[in-house]
Amino acid sequence: MKPHKTLALLFAAVLFAGCGTPKVWYQAGKSFDETQRTLAGCRMEAARANNPLAMVNGWFFLANEGNKKDLIKNCMISQGYSLVDKNSLPAGVTGVPE
Repeated sequence: MKPHKTLALLFAAVLFAGCGTPKVWYQAGKSFDETQRTLAGCRMEAARANNPLAMVNGWFFLANEGNKKDLIKNCMISQGYSLVDKNSLPAGVTGVPE
């Protein structure tokens, strides 16, 4: 019976590990609207960088989704933004969801 308890605890730990605080983009001194515009620009840049063959080949498209996320993240970081836990923001400040 002990192995079942250990397995159940391990399963619960893995399940709750994915239930973290949502991440948001934040830069001190930047408004919510400014952050949204910057994120939209980074998303457009990542979409342009994505291979046009992705529309033809579904598997290639799926592989590029990870690349797009990395491009967006790198773009935002290069512009001074940080991806932080929503709950860690100063009172009254709202970050833009990733």
